[in-house]
Amino acid sequence: MALLNPCSVTGRGSNTGVECGKTLGVPAGIIMVPANAKWSLADMQDFAAYIQTKIHAAASQRWYPVFTDLKNFEVTQDSDTQENFADGTNKMIRLGGYTLTFSFLEGGECLAKSLLSFNKKGYRFIVVDVDSQFKVRKNGDGSYSGLRVTDLYAPSPNLNTLAASYMNRIIASISVDEYIEKAEIFLNDTDLTELNGLLEVELSSVAAPTATKLTISAKTECAGTDLYDEYADALAVVDAWKVTDSTGADVAITAVAKNDTLKAWELTGAFTGTIKVSLVAPSVLQATPISVDGFESETLSITL
Repeated sequence: MALLNPCSVTGRGSNTGVECGKTLGVPAGIIMVPANAKWSLADMQDFAAYIQTKIHAAASQRWYPVFTDLKNFEVTQDSDTQENFADGTNKMIRLGGYTLTFSFLEGGECLAKSLLSFNKKGYRFIVVDVDSQFKVRKNGDGSYSGLRVTDLYAPSPNLNTLAASYMNRIIASISVDEYIEKAEIFLNDTDLTELNGLLEVELSSVAAPTATKLTISAKTECAGTDLYDEYADALAVVDAWKVTDSTGADVAITAVAKNDTLKAWELTGAFTGTIKVSLVAPSVLQATPISVDGFESETLSITL
């Protein structure tokens, strides 16, 4: 490291030989990532698998794909800022940035609630096109990260009218320097647009709890899909569930049995006072031997 004299530093352009006309195609959606997320070129060799691990990661490290039938993509470019001199000449001060608007047909108000929760949270994003090309930021240390934005937010959705369909939107404001100069485009050999974010699961106590048994059902929060129909056996294991007491300490679950009549699971243990019940973390649910992919449950509070 050393100090430099600004007057002695001269810049130069880049070589202009053309070998490939690589550009990002029509976007299919985006993946929102934490601002501090970084990954390597090796991680992108099987990027779909890597993203899956991040989708199921702890909330602070989680990635959130949005590929719900993108129907419109608009780009607004701000005017370049120029200084006008009295002699009639101009000097370019800065390039105008881009405003990217992604409009999604599917997802309805369930998706709207999720997208609105990201506002002012400081997330970055990866853009993915219809051919599974994707654009990321290349950092000075050789790592990669999401594109850095001035703002990334979900505005209020466009409601149904007699002439137009309901649309959820995500808007990104980004500089030319970030979107063009600092970005790189890669092509994935797996369809990234098939990636889906986690579904929220609502737990309910469907029979009177006792000091030795809890009877719990699980349905998706938005559509009310009953997990028992597909995962009755997979979730009938102790390792799929977590119970804590009022201090946050784990309460041992000694057995889990299916209740086909109530379409619920019976958790056996020694329960007292106010307890909290949940499915285990998404990464644990996804892994062998449970192998239940794509869900995160709320925490159910029960007072005995």
